[in-house]
This record gives sequence, structure tokens and C-alpha cells, in this order.
Amino acid sequence: GPGRILDGASGRSAIERLFKSGQYASVAVLADSAEGGVRAIVEVEENPAVEEVRFEGRKNVKEKDVEEKTTVKKGDVLTGNAVWKTREALHALYAEKGYLLAQIDSEVKSLEPGRAQVVFRISEGKKVRVKTVAILGTARFEPGAVKKTMKTKEDNWHRSGEFKRDVYEEDIGRIES
Repeated sequence: GPGRILDGASGRSAIERLFKSGQYASVAVLADSAEGGVRAIVEVEENPAVEEVRFEGRKNVKEKDVEEKTTVKKGDVLTGNAVWKTREALHALYAEKGYLLAQIDSEVKSLEPGRAQVVFRISEGKKVRVKTVAILGTARFEPGAVKKTMKTKEDNWHRSGEFKRDVYEEDIGRIES
């Protein structure tokens, strides 16, 4: 406010508060000499509002599932953090569905001042399948007996052999037991 002392700490504090609000892409505090002191000028560049969210390349995962994982929504103020969180959530979703090699890229397109379109480009790749399960280092148990306790199975003519990380983690626990 007017009449307050402006120092580096209070300027940094003001900038941090503005950034934490998520409303601004950039914040700068400038000082201009004025009668009896300085006039502080705060220049901000607002983050745009999301006009549209698009997904390109989605084929094998339901649109509803993809949209549920999306933290970037139409009408929201766009932040890099929300875009990053959506990419990470989509990676996890695709991994859960067996697409461990899926790649998710994003692009923010400026439509007009204050408006943006967010495009997530999904390259699903193929599902990861288990070709061989090798049991090594067993002294007390036959490898075949260990394989029978596992839900992760090899890919063959009558079984898909789809790799799912959560099932694999459970298999490790079953083997240890």
C-alpha cells in the first residue's frame, strides 16, 4: 500500500503470492521514482483460460477414462502444472491398461489473447506382452511350481500374456510367501 517501505523481501513476497495464485504466467515488480519516494509498478502476464481440450491418437482406451484423468478443463485458468499432471495421469492410465510404451505429448496453442487450446497427442504403441517368465536361483522349489503361483503368464496361442505391473507386483508377493 502507499506509504509502506518497499524492500527486496516484500517485493519477493508479493511476487510469490501472485505466482502461487496460479493466475499469472509472469510477474515483475518495477520501481519508478516519484515525489517523496518511489512508485511500485507490478506488471503481470495472465495465464490464458482453457477454451478447448483435445486428445489426438486415442484409440484403445475409452474417451471417458481419458477425460476422468484430465486435470485441464474448459474454462479453467491454464497452468503448466495442470498440463504436467494430466500427462502423468495419462501415462499411468495407459500403463494400467497394458500400454507401458505409450507416449503423451502436449501443446498449448494460443487462440486469441487470454484463450488457449490444449492438445494432448497420444502415441499408444502396442500392449506389452510377456514372452518368457524365467525363474532363476530357486534351490527348494521347481521353477514350474513357482510359475504356477503367478498370475502373470506367458503369451501364447490361447492366452494374451498381457503384462500388468500391479499383477506382477502381486506375483512377487506370492512368490515371497
